[in-house]
Amino acid sequence: MNKKAVYIVGNYLVPQDAMPFKIKPFLQKAFPRVRFIPFDPTENFPKESDPIFIDTVINVSHPRLFTSVEEFQAHNNRNLTVHSFDFYTELALHKKAGLYKTYTIIGVPPDGNILEVTQNVADILASFY
Repeated sequence: MNKKAVYIVGNYLVPQDAMPFKIKPFLQKAFPRVRFIPFDPTENFPKESDPIFIDTVINVSHPRLFTSVEEFQAHNNRNLTVHSFDFYTELALHKKAGLYKTYTIIGVPPDGNILEVTQNVADILASFY
């Protein structure tokens, strides 16, 4: 049986963009049947039809579920990093091209209690797995 995948978007070298990588080990333990794959938005996008991404969203204080490019961009637009711009642009292009029917972004804050953020993300992921 193939494991489900969740794509970790961010940059572990940049503190403002590292939260997805900080919570990854805890999520792997909580969801052993899910692969948490580091993902660079400038590389090839996932092939599955309904991908799930975890990304830092500067303007949220707790994890939040986004299911549209517009909603994601509206919360991330004031402080877009080059990385966030790449991710947003690729999502918008894939949507316009009709390559995804749905996708999910779990937006996490850039800072906060790692265990609390992990638990909130785990609660969201539990509805999918």
